[in-house]
Amino acid sequence: MYLGKSMAALRLTTAFVLALSVCPAAGWADREIRLKRSVNPETIRDIYRGNTWTWGRGGAYWGLHGNVVAATDEGLADGVWYVTDDASLCFWADWMSPGAEGAVTTPVKTCWQHARAENGQIWQFDPKDERWYRLDQSQIVEGNRVMRLYRRKQAEMGLPRVGS
Repeated sequence: MYLGKSMAALRLTTAFVLALSVCPAAGWADREIRLKRSVNPETIRDIYRGNTWTWGRGGAYWGLHGNVVAATDEGLADGVWYVTDDASLCFWADWMSPGAEGAVTTPVKTCWQHARAENGQIWQFDPKDERWYRLDQSQIVEGNRVMRLYRRKQAEMGLPRVGS
């Protein structure tokens, strides 16, 4: 029984981290790209704070006070986010997915480093596939756009309604 829960949690974690990764269509950086300039960490905070990073069927809301909530069709997450001195966007969260005996919870930590190209474009390093991608700011929208899906997944898994 434990192995089944672990595999479900692993599938959810993998799906979620891949979903948060910027897709190749967003522009994989040629290995020759010159990412010479660092990005001010405050710039990265401003990009994400109070906004939702959206993707196909879900997204993550980066709250004003360091909270992060995320949801996909496969589950949800609740945790904290921060930006490091080297302009990495990081989060720690509990990923919850449906299991045979209730929600399966797996703790996850992921970081995406940011840098600027010579032309000023911000790039983001995906730790899963170890590639740089152009930061597609059209995927980042104002406000919390995932709460409806988050609440639906919460109810489906029989989790108590907490948070905003």
